Amino acid sequence: MRLRRMIQRTLKSKKFANTKEREAIPTSKAAFKNHPLYVIPSVLKNQEVLCPDAKKRMCGTFKGELVYKRSDASALTARKWLYDGRKVNQRELSKPAKIGKARKKPVPKGFQALESYGATTSDQADGLNLHDKDEDEGKNKLYVVWQTKK
Repeated sequence: MRLRRMIQRTLKSKKFANTKEREAIPTSKAAFKNHPLYVIPSVLKNQEVLCPDAKKRMCGTFKGELVYKRSDASALTARKWLYDGRKVNQRELSKPAKIGKARKKPVPKGFQALESYGATTSDQADGLNLHDKDEDEGKNKLYVVWQTKK
């Protein structure tokens, strides 16, 4: 009896997996948005990117756009790699998968000490506001799992 139930469960799970694999490509762009199997590049979320070799596993086309498997879309992260025990490859540091805007830092509330203490000339006032700005300031470099190593 027990063996029969196990066999039935196994057959049901295989049947379910087969029907999921044979599921048709969606017919609307909105259906691609959260589809579990298929994705098109135009509906990828802000923090998602396709793997570089995704073109090898293309599933078809939808209104002129290539359709890929959802498993080829990876989530991007900025600094989470250290917590996972991973490190971005040295050769990948110069070419992130995407560069996104960083969140604005909150304005501190409460008392703030003055920097100028009565600077009256425009030269002094301009000189106080000049800071060496980095070209990457205000931008997050986002990397994918395949750009990291353990």
